[in-house]
Amino acid sequence: MNRSAFWPTAMLGAIALTGCQSAREDNPQQLFEMRSKCAAFATQIEKDYRADPKNKSADTIAFTNHYDPNSHRCYVEQSGVFDAGGNNLVQIRNVIDGQEKRTLVGCIRIIGSKPQNPSCSDENDNNLDPTEAKRRLNRLMSEQRNWPE
Repeated sequence: MNRSAFWPTAMLGAIALTGCQSAREDNPQQLFEMRSKCAAFATQIEKDYRADPKNKSADTIAFTNHYDPNSHRCYVEQSGVFDAGGNNLVQIRNVIDGQEKRTLVGCIRIIGSKPQNPSCSDENDNNLDPTEAKRRLNRLMSEQRNWPE
């Protein structure tokens, strides 16, 4: 099964982030600007996702963002559950590079009448153990969530 087919088309394309590499953690104004740009990238990724007619259950997917001043990168997390039909729900959690609009780590799991273990992969579509995927997802977003397990 090609897990990429489940991932939103909003992850395609590229956007350049001007001035991102010059942000420094000790400069509050630049940090504020970079966080604001990151929020704008997340908003655009979300709009693209919701505008795609293939994403019928777009209302159940949430987007959050995190600007990492150490790596000078913007990360956008996409997570939620949507109806896959046939009494099945699909649970997803992806972290997208906000500047490049590409998935860095993602997991998908079918829950419902025929539940499955999470299927996770990295940006090169290499399979990841769910525990390793969770570690990467949490590190990129600077959080501690317990999914996938």
